[in-house]
Amino acid sequence: KETAVGNFEVLSVYPNPANGFFMVEVDAEANAVLYNVAGQTVKTQNLQIGQNRMDIADVAPGVYVLSISLKNGVTKRSRVIVY
Repeated sequence: KETAVGNFEVLSVYPNPANGFFMVEVDAEANAVLYNVAGQTVKTQNLQIGQNRMDIADVAPGVYVLSISLKNGVTKRSRVIVY
């Protein structure tokens, strides 16, 4: 479970490494974008306050960057490993 503190009071991404899905927990509405190592968008999802499930069953194994952006422009990034 990875937690980052900043302009989000809590940002959790778990399980990590993930297989099939991972959970994203935020304390404000946000937009999530999952990028591959080439910088291509793999998945996008709107996040609600609380726990959000992001399905990745169709995502190839590898290392990805999850970018979570608030409506005010603040962005946090987290590495996600898919197996």
